Amino acid sequence: MPAAGGCTHLARHLGHSMAKAVILGGRSIDAAEAVSLGLAMTQADDPRGAAKQLAQSLAQQEPMALRLAKQLIDGESMTDRLAAEREAQAKLYQIRRGAKVKD
Repeated sequence: MPAAGGCTHLARHLGHSMAKAVILGGRSIDAAEAVSLGLAMTQADDPRGAAKQLAQSLAQQEPMALRLAKQLIDGESMTDRLAAEREAQAKLYQIRRGAKVKD
């Protein structure tokens, strides 16, 4: 059985049927299949280099914008996410105008 929330995450990302097929069947998922299932963004010949490049790209972004976007994406219900998105947009607008904004 997967650890660290693997059952929950697979069910959320793959749907219950596919998650059961993978977990109960003891299937391993290779890199190409992980990409095709949407579990990975890309398959890289140099995964460490690709990860560093992604990290450098993210480091150039506004930290508050990244934090808020992650919260919105991971939100529970559509209504909650839409309300949170309006709040996030207001915070980012304030930051853009030079205001200090708390998390």
